[in-house]
Amino acid sequence: MHPVFDSSARLLRGGSGGGGRGGGGGGYSGGSGSSYYGGGSRGSSYGGTGRFLPYWFYTSRSSVNGGDDDDTIAVWVWIVLILIILASIWYCYYRAKKSSTEQTVAVNADSEFDRAVAEARRNLAYTTPSSTSSCDVVYQTYGGTFDSSYSDRGKTFTAELKLRLVNDGSSGYTIEGEGSDADGITKVTDGFVTYCGNAWWLENTYSGQDSGLKVLTQGAFDFSTNTFTGTWRSSSKYQGNYLSFAGRNVTKTLAGQGQEDIPVVQAESEPDIPVAFATVEPVTASTPPSSAYNQGG
Repeated sequence: MHPVFDSSARLLRGGSGGGGRGGGGGGYSGGSGSSYYGGGSRGSSYGGTGRFLPYWFYTSRSSVNGGDDDDTIAVWVWIVLILIILASIWYCYYRAKKSSTEQTVAVNADSEFDRAVAEARRNLAYTTPSSTSSCDVVYQTYGGTFDSSYSDRGKTFTAELKLRLVNDGSSGYTIEGEGSDADGITKVTDGFVTYCGNAWWLENTYSGQDSGLKVLTQGAFDFSTNTFTGTWRSSSKYQGNYLSFAGRNVTKTLAGQGQEDIPVVQAESEPDIPVAFATVEPVTASTPPSSAYNQGG
């Protein structure tokens, strides 16, 4: 027997097969469309699904239940962000520390500074009076806190300096003190003041942002008003005038105070006073003269 060919069945089977392939094709096409054109994870990189970075910053992780992919930021992105934050913190700390410790000026820029100090010492020695007769008052000690203001490179700064002058017993006062200004903490290491007030002194900055800086001051004190007028010159090659320099809580002791000078008065010789001497002769009783009547009787 020859098999009966059923064309309708072939068509049905063929249709079924074609449908199966077509269905398979449809499944592939749908998968491709879902993955690339917006249904899947890549399609939503710039879509409105909550992402704020380009898709290459994310990594996809399949859900256990076969649901949608769970997008997370890649680990390398977090590492880079943390490194940037740490680098920024370190840079800010470094700049803050450097600005607080670095010197704002070259403290030894003036090669002529030491010569200027020697000249100030020499000039004052030549002008020191040989006696105190031309000075108003001579003190044993003089001291107080002096507030000053000065101009430096177009800016005005203030300073405080505690000074103490001590009579050296011959030509003037030695000077010592300590203070603070925009450069740091200072100490007077050398200087001299005449009895009349002409002065120079040297300050050394031993603490602060300009440690090692030296400042030479020259001028004159007015002891009656507790003020000073003069100039300053630093070893950093800057110089200027004092705008103000006035003392407060000033104490003074006069030379020889506490020891009373007892003047010695020499008695002058008295002139010779003439003395008159009188001789007293004794008085004797005289015999009364006899009368003629007594003779006659």
